[in-house]
Amino acid sequence: MDPIDSPMIFPNSPRKARGQIQIIFGPMFSGKSTELMRRVRRFQVAQYKCLVVKYARDTRYSDTGMATHDKNTMEAVPANCLG
Repeated sequence: MDPIDSPMIFPNSPRKARGQIQIIFGPMFSGKSTELMRRVRRFQVAQYKCLVVKYARDTRYSDTGMATHDKNTMEAVPANCLG
């Protein structure tokens, strides 16, 4: 059983659909951004709502979206702080 869905942790919690935060990590040029884009497209095909957040100061390839090193882009919300 997933600990987040455990009734012992949230005994009065209503059963609501919950989102996910997925983290992809690895060294430079290992395909992290490409994998993120692949996952987002897969979720979008399944009609899930997706929000991609990027670091606002990363403007190497795009001001308004995230990009891979081979310049494939996807819309993303720029953010300086998530707090």
